[in-house]
Amino acid sequence: DLFGAVGRVMHVRPGVLILGISLPCFWAGLAAGEGFRLRLAQAAGVPVSTADAACLAALDKLGRPRRLGILTPFRDVANARIAAFFAEAGQDAVVRTTGAASNLHIAHTSSETLIAGLHALADDGCGLVLQLGTNLASTRVAEEAQRWLGLRCLPINALLYRQALRLAGIKDAVPGCDDLD
Repeated sequence: DLFGAVGRVMHVRPGVLILGISLPCFWAGLAAGEGFRLRLAQAAGVPVSTADAACLAALDKLGRPRRLGILTPFRDVANARIAAFFAEAGQDAVVRTTGAASNLHIAHTSSETLIAGLHALADDGCGLVLQLGTNLASTRVAEEAQRWLGLRCLPINALLYRQALRLAGIKDAVPGCDDLD
């Protein structure tokens, strides 16, 4: 029960809540994602950082690429929903998966698998890559990939953290998001 969990975590009185799961934010489209975020914020009583809003804000700030690459650990049905979300947002997107065998395996995805996925998206002609799936640790690989691929790679955890800081009025630098401010 997500909203029950929100109620329990709010006992520690955070100034901002980060939703550390990304898929529900994209599942039913733009309006549903916005409605979900608003319901979470109402339940929490504080601003909420969500993957959909963090990704769209980054794309708006950096400029929309002709083709967006999205690397996820998810299965085809989830990737189709993510592609539909970005299509609704007016963005041509290519979605590739790391092929994690289960939710438990996502966190054990190797750097080699991430690198192969990033290379494939570069070969697809993507001008920028978003990495979705908050349990997929890719910040270091994404930063390195920007150097050897010449392709901007934005990991969702860095985007969520940056968005939460900005919602709290904090202007600290966030690795991987330096040019978003």
